[in-house]
Amino acid sequence: MNKRTQLRAGMIVTTTLITIFICMVFYCVVVVSRSYKQQKISEKMAELSFQLSLLQSEFVQFSGERPKSQWASVYASLQIILDDYPRSELSQTQELLFKEIREATMQQKNLFEELVRNVDEGGNATIIRELNNQLSVIAQTGTTNALELAELGRQQAEHATRWLSFVIVVLGLLVLGVSVGSYLLSDAIASSLLSATLFLDAIIENIPHMIFLKDAKELRFVRFNRAGEKLLGYDRKDLIGKNDYDFFPKGQADAFTQKDHKVLQSGKLTDIPCEAIDTRENGKRFLHTKKIAIRDAEGKPQFLLGISEDITERMVQEEDLRKYKQAVMSSSDGIIITDPQSIILFVNPAWTHLNGYCAAEVVGKSVSILKTEKTSQKIYANLRKAMHVGEAFHSDDFVNRRKDGSEYNADLTIYPVRKEEEEEEEVLYWVGILADVTSRKTSETAKTEFISLASHQLRT
Repeated sequence: MNKRTQLRAGMIVTTTLITIFICMVFYCVVVVSRSYKQQKISEKMAELSFQLSLLQSEFVQFSGERPKSQWASVYASLQIILDDYPRSELSQTQELLFKEIREATMQQKNLFEELVRNVDEGGNATIIRELNNQLSVIAQTGTTNALELAELGRQQAEHATRWLSFVIVVLGLLVLGVSVGSYLLSDAIASSLLSATLFLDAIIENIPHMIFLKDAKELRFVRFNRAGEKLLGYDRKDLIGKNDYDFFPKGQADAFTQKDHKVLQSGKLTDIPCEAIDTRENGKRFLHTKKIAIRDAEGKPQFLLGISEDITERMVQEEDLRKYKQAVMSSSDGIIITDPQSIILFVNPAWTHLNGYCAAEVVGKSVSILKTEKTSQKIYANLRKAMHVGEAFHSDDFVNRRKDGSEYNADLTIYPVRKEEEEEEEVLYWVGILADVTSRKTSETAKTEFISLASHQLRT
């Protein structure tokens, strides 16, 4: 078999592999999409199951038609989700969890109907309490299983995402392998593979990351895709035939060249998590780059392939998030984040120190654990009104109860959190800032009493 025939056979095999890997890309995308959908639906199931528990407790405490009708509405929503849940691709563990959730939901309905009947008929308090406890345990089990199902969906999506990244890298290698092969083939063979090459070129051009190819001898660029042009700010005609020293500061070019030589010597895929690069129009950017040597039939390095992802925005967001988290965690005021139903999602150290709870004790519970009868009902009414319309609220007239039962005067400010692009849409979270103002309130009370007493004595 002559060299030309070997190259032709290699190109056919490579093209076949590319087709297979393209199918794998689509499959991974489908799995990621499906898994994230399962995660979101499972989280909604956990939220509804928890709401059922709260409404059931509210009914036992206050009775009335409102909690009963709300419970029925939430249960109907949960039942719809269960009926429509995408089960076709569930693992054995996921299927078992789903069945347990469905069984727990059916038990909830039967027990709640029995609970309603006993409450409405003035049944035995012990029986009502036992039914309430059973419902709480079942709701907690359903919520826990739904959250576990959501976590499995998230893990499945992350696993598929990692596979997707790997497949894209391999696909890029195969695509560039075909390009290199066509470069080495004679005009006759290259012509017969023209349509395949155009197809592969289209893939390279539409991959959203910068892809470049350098010759191994002088490290000059021989291939660049559209994303690379956009990132660096140069047309490929200005890039081809040049090296790093023609576009980047000497320090950067030295670093890039040194890494390139190491890749060519090792022959292994090299992962560079973060490297800075000065661009023509976009300033300094930070890239996550993977490089590998492309060898010829004799095993000698002939090209260097690089794939770079611009991670600048992600780094800025991570740094901003780190600063915000540091500010929240070091704040002297208690900071709390809840969902729209006032279920606690996060508390900072100052909040736990003020109220005597550790974070694990309160996350997933209602903020009503701090509630006392000493806070005016008017204040609670104004708070509920503000939350209903999605507006900020402030009052320094709260009286809260700590874990140990002691009470303190509290200054509370809450703010709604929405998506930045959807100012008028529903609230995603509530952020509360809490401070102990007992000393100030005590001083104000003493001052008021003193003025009143002095005024009385002066009149007499």
